[in-house]
Amino acid sequence: MSEIEVNYSFAISSMWFSAKLKHLNKYKIDLESLHNNIPKSSSHREGSVEVKFLPNKTVVKVTSSGKLNCIGAKSLRDAKLYMRQVARFLQRRQLPSIELGPISLNNVKADVTFPFQVNIAKIVQDCAIDGTYEPEIDMHCFRQKSAEGWSISLWYTGKMGIHAKTVEMAKEVAEDFAYQLYPYRIPDQQLLQQQLQQHLQQPQPGTEQEQHTSTEDEQHFSTDQESIIEQESTNEHDD
Repeated sequence: MSEIEVNYSFAISSMWFSAKLKHLNKYKIDLESLHNNIPKSSSHREGSVEVKFLPNKTVVKVTSSGKLNCIGAKSLRDAKLYMRQVARFLQRRQLPSIELGPISLNNVKADVTFPFQVNIAKIVQDCAIDGTYEPEIDMHCFRQKSAEGWSISLWYTGKMGIHAKTVEMAKEVAEDFAYQLYPYRIPDQQLLQQQLQQHLQQPQPGTEQEQHTSTEDEQHFSTDQESIIEQESTNEHDD
């Protein structure tokens, strides 16, 4: 790995979990009844009901076959809490025998911010990273989708969004891109100007010594002049 250290921020913004209600047998979830009676904000769309948990905007999507998708949770603990609330409501109102099955993680969304802007046009010109770049359609956004199960959206501002199967995979993608993008960073002109100003304000090596030497030379020169004047005055007096 390169010796260059790139300090970037990494944060999980949302996670997508799924589960299946057990013991449904041949029964179906009455979606209209769920939408009309659950004490949460919800929307009934064809084939599913989306139950919204505010203020964090997490959504639990329920299908008539008993599949639950929790989108927007920040952790498995949060996802279990929201999905169990929906499952228990269905137990009380529709099917007392149902249970919430195992919860699995399907997708992770992470937000990354690098400490520099990125020259995306140069990346595409050098064919340094595989991906698509269509500024006429997609603004200044570079996209890449991997067969390993992750995808990224990169903006010239240094911000990048990652979709991955696991948190560990998202972290690995962020680490890899930090070093791939470093050679294509755009210097911060304002920061460079500030550093230049600070450099100019600092005393340069040898300046104080030179000033001290110059002062001593002036003092010696002044003393020599006084000695010459006194000598000339003495000579005139003798004459």
